[in-house]
Amino acid sequence: MGGAVRSLLKHGKAMINEEIAALRLQMQEHVALFEQHEKDELRRHLEFKREQEANRDRIDRLCHSTESLVVAWEALGGAVKLGIWVGRFLKWAGGLAIISSALAWTTKHIG
Repeated sequence: MGGAVRSLLKHGKAMINEEIAALRLQMQEHVALFEQHEKDELRRHLEFKREQEANRDRIDRLCHSTESLVVAWEALGGAVKLGIWVGRFLKWAGGLAIISSALAWTTKHIG
């Protein structure tokens, strides 16, 4: 019986060594896949970073080129407000002129 046990242990040890070799090969394959994935992701990150910098430069150029337009738009808003106030004043002054003219005509012809 001692020989049968030794044979079984020897066979079991060989199977374990084969499984260890297979696991080692799988691990090497996984490491290789991970390293390739890491390189791909780093390349994508650098590409995104370059695109982001290019977009920031485009936005800066757009802001710079439209700055005078924004200033003019804001000034136009101020001019419109001023025009509204001038219009209100002229309406008041026109009403006063009509009343004054009516009073002057009345006093000249009636009074």
